[in-house]
Amino acid sequence: MGTMAKAALWSKHRRRIVSFGRLYPRIMMIVVAMIVGILGGSGAILFHKLVGLFQYLLIRTAHGFPVFLQPWWFVLAPAVGGLIVGLIVKFAMGGDKGSGVAGVMEAVGLGGGNVRVTRSLTRVLAASVTLGSGGSAGPEDPSVQAGVAAGVGIGKLFRLSGKRTVTLIACGAAAGITSAFNAPIAGAFFALEIILGEFTTASFGMVVISSVTSAVLTQAIVGSHPTFQVSPYSFKSYWEFLFYLGLGLAAAIVSILYIKTLTLSEEYLEKWSFPLWLKPAIGGLAVGLIGFKLPQIYSVGYGTVEDILLWKHRWPIMLLLAIVVFKMLATGITLGSGGVGGVFAPSLFLGAVLGGAYGEALRLVFPTLVAPPPAYAMVGMAAVLAGSVHSPITATLLLFEMTRDYRIILPLMFATVISLAISEAVSPHSIYTLELRKRGVWLGRRDKVDVMQGVTVEEIMSPAKDVVPPDMPATELEYYLNRTKHHGVPVVDGGGRLKGIVTLTDMMKAVRRQGSLERLRVIDIATKNPIVVYPDDPAWKALKLMGVHDIGRVPVVDKGDPCRLLGVVRRQDIVKAYRKAIQKEQENEEQMEVLQVAHLSRMVPLRLEVGEKSPVSGKQVKDLHLPEGCLLTALIRGNERMLIHGDVTLRPGDTIIALSTPDCIDYLNGLFEEEEVMEETRISGPFE
Repeated sequence: MGTMAKAALWSKHRRRIVSFGRLYPRIMMIVVAMIVGILGGSGAILFHKLVGLFQYLLIRTAHGFPVFLQPWWFVLAPAVGGLIVGLIVKFAMGGDKGSGVAGVMEAVGLGGGNVRVTRSLTRVLAASVTLGSGGSAGPEDPSVQAGVAAGVGIGKLFRLSGKRTVTLIACGAAAGITSAFNAPIAGAFFALEIILGEFTTASFGMVVISSVTSAVLTQAIVGSHPTFQVSPYSFKSYWEFLFYLGLGLAAAIVSILYIKTLTLSEEYLEKWSFPLWLKPAIGGLAVGLIGFKLPQIYSVGYGTVEDILLWKHRWPIMLLLAIVVFKMLATGITLGSGGVGGVFAPSLFLGAVLGGAYGEALRLVFPTLVAPPPAYAMVGMAAVLAGSVHSPITATLLLFEMTRDYRIILPLMFATVISLAISEAVSPHSIYTLELRKRGVWLGRRDKVDVMQGVTVEEIMSPAKDVVPPDMPATELEYYLNRTKHHGVPVVDGGGRLKGIVTLTDMMKAVRRQGSLERLRVIDIATKNPIVVYPDDPAWKALKLMGVHDIGRVPVVDKGDPCRLLGVVRRQDIVKAYRKAIQKEQENEEQMEVLQVAHLSRMVPLRLEVGEKSPVSGKQVKDLHLPEGCLLTALIRGNERMLIHGDVTLRPGDTIIALSTPDCIDYLNGLFEEEEVMEETRISGPFE
């Protein structure tokens, strides 16, 4: 069978699947959620296998060195891995080295689930190299990315609406976390509490199905044992709650320091003048030097966590405290320099080590009144996680599932709430939301997101066609600005590299300093390091920068190459952003009205695309002779949205909003090449 024949057969099968989904939406979404659970769980398992493969190669390579050189190979290994990751980040990820979970939260909260599948899968590969070579990070971020890629891929494959795709993203995140920690309940609540930021009947049912499916697959492949083996726990006295109060306070302090360390490390390392691809290698070398004395900080560190939870030998308190400090530093260096991985699991590590040190100190002072150190280590894990990520439900359930020990639940909940309350009071933003704030995104309540945050800089920026070269005589600049009617323009060299911004204000300052512009070039009076934004930044960020710095324009540069000018955002572009945001809001309201009418009339809402070869292309609506069960309600043409009447001529690229009875769907399939089911918002059951 030829390629075209196979494509036609697949298109026919997909149409049947989509039609089935319209008639039986609940059954369809249950099946889709299970598929996402299988793919997300498989992706997370594959990621852990990749990490194991890189670690195996690392050890095999070490055996090829003389014995006295082997320790130094483990010092250099994170640098080698960092070099590989740096090349992946630069050439395959466009310089995007931020937290993948934060990016998913942004896509869900603002972009309707607009996540690049290839970018997510590339992050999985980069993270496997980072962790496999000894970089200090967590496995949850790439596990989530694998699940998210599955959710977005399935949504695109079956042309599901934006809202349903967002639900599938949450399903994929739940599947990834479930597989990474063998914790289906915590995986589901991670997706609801952190990714979606809300609990609804529809999303809960779908997420649980994906999480359970992933758990069944993971347990069938790797076993049903808990992530950590723990020592028997005993609650000695109710006076211990005072000690757990102290542990909650200590966990809050560590959580705050952890957040600050990650933030400051990234800000400091961003200022390095080294090439982007080289920074992870330098960061890896620093991690290797730390690990030479404290090998516990390498990679995820689950072996150290389990040793503390079992307490087979006594750990010196000062050693444990040193591990806490240098694990924070190593994680900050790994991620801040460009390594790829999660920030979730390192907080578990910090909590276990902190709790072990705290419990050992109490045992020395009150040997008969307190439980063994492993009990405090378990509580510390949940408390530091909750304080860092601001997700108390996920933290509590995750520790319960990872240890399968219910006896710890009361002190665990108590210390978790104490840590969360203090952490939120000092640092209102979690690790994830703080990164979003740096990008200019404020999610808040997901149903109250500012519409301006849904418009990106790329959507409103103007082409950078009015630029001046650095060596232009400053005396010619005024004429150029008058001719182009701009008050400022970018300074760009012959290779298209941004060298600065020059404005009328810069000219006036130069005249006051020099007396004239004679013998001055544009680069002599320009601002050399202008404030910039990236294409995927929200338009709100550009507006804020203009207001804070009192400037009328902001260059838009490539995130992977900050000297490459892509465009300019000017004040008039901000007006365009507001118009676009309002237009999106109006379209959403109109869609809600269409969906309500569809529900009352028992009709199916459709989004139909007029293709180049569609039978309806070039015809007027009145000539279509649609059956009684078909109703065309609106037409979207470019940026214009209009009501449909009989004299409207349909053109290729037009989008039609329609209502149809189930028996007319196949007829419309014959008229239009592409169609997409609009999202049903009514919730009458757990899967709708």
